[in-house]
Formats: sequence, C-alpha cells, structure tokens
Amino acid sequence: MENKNELSADTILEAEFEYIATTATQANEDRSKVASFYFVSVGSLIAAIFSALFDTDQDKEVLQNIYFAFCTLFGFLTILGYLTIAQLARLRTAWMDSVKAMNTIKKYYIENVETDLKPAFLWTNEYAPKGYKPGSVANYLAYQVALLSGLIFAATIFFFQLGIEQTNCLWPISIGLGIFIAILQVFFYWKVVSKTNL
Repeated sequence: MENKNELSADTILEAEFEYIATTATQANEDRSKVASFYFVSVGSLIAAIFSALFDTDQDKEVLQNIYFAFCTLFGFLTILGYLTIAQLARLRTAWMDSVKAMNTIKKYYIENVETDLKPAFLWTNEYAPKGYKPGSVANYLAYQVALLSGLIFAATIFFFQLGIEQTNCLWPISIGLGIFIAILQVFFYWKVVSKTNL
C-alpha cells in the first residue's frame, strides 16, 4: 500500500476537472451530429414532398420512377436514423464506462488519502446516474432521432405504395409502420444503455 503522505488530493481533483471538461465537449459535439441528422432528414423530406406535388402532370412511368427514388432516399435516411440511435447508445455506454473508471480512481484515493475526500464527490458507484435515465438530454436526443426516423420510414412506405400503385390504406399503413419503427428504435436504445447501470 502507498504511503498516505505520497498521495495528493489535488491530483484527483485535477483529474476530475479534466474529465468533466472532456465530457462536456463531447456532449456538445454529439448534439451537433444529431442536429445535423435532424436538419438533413427534415430538409430532404420537405424537398421530396414538394417535388412530388410540384409536377404531377408527368407520365405514369416517370412518376413511378420518382416515387421509387423517394422510397430509396427515405429508406437510406431510415438506416441512417438507426445508425444514429446506435451511435447515441454507444456514446452513452462509453460515458458510463468513463464514470465507472473515474469512480474506481475516486475510491482508491478516498481509501488511501488522509484528507476526507468522500464529501467532495457527488458521483460514486452508489449515486451515479443510471445508463437509461428517461429525463436526460441523451435520452431526449434518442427519442427525437427515433421519432424522426419513424416519420421518414412512414414516408418510405408511402412512396413505395404509390410506386406500386397501391392506394388502399395508404396513410394507415405508412403511419402504423412508422410508429412501429420509432418504438423499435427506442427499445433498442433502452436495451443497450440500461445494461450499463452501475
């Protein structure tokens, strides 16, 4: 065991500060990525709908090709939504891994430094946030991406049905499948991040 006089409380406090600064920077970068996905997806959706409505006088075969092109575009954006959810889930688990590592260091210093450091630390393994915390910004971002991805998948199905000239139950099928995809992505996110609870 190290001599208690050789350990400095300043060292752990400096490391804690650096950790907080790093995670804050990472959170801002991640929010930026999610916002970019949001704007690209919504912009594409609006542009596609207006394009489809703008010129309906084209011949049937051309319109079908346009519908299938939209279907492909929105299918790609749905996959991008899933990958964004997976990225958010992995970033949350990586953050929790960092919390666990920092708590291990804190515990070592609490046990081996003469100064009582325990009151200085809010987060220990006992009091750290849960991996899946419904009211957290990370979860709100995941919900936002899942909802948007579900909407985009609904557009995929809508344009696919137009392409194959299936107009019966056009909206109910599209909306129903969109909701299903959104719920599925939220469930996937929950399943991944809830495993990381301390």
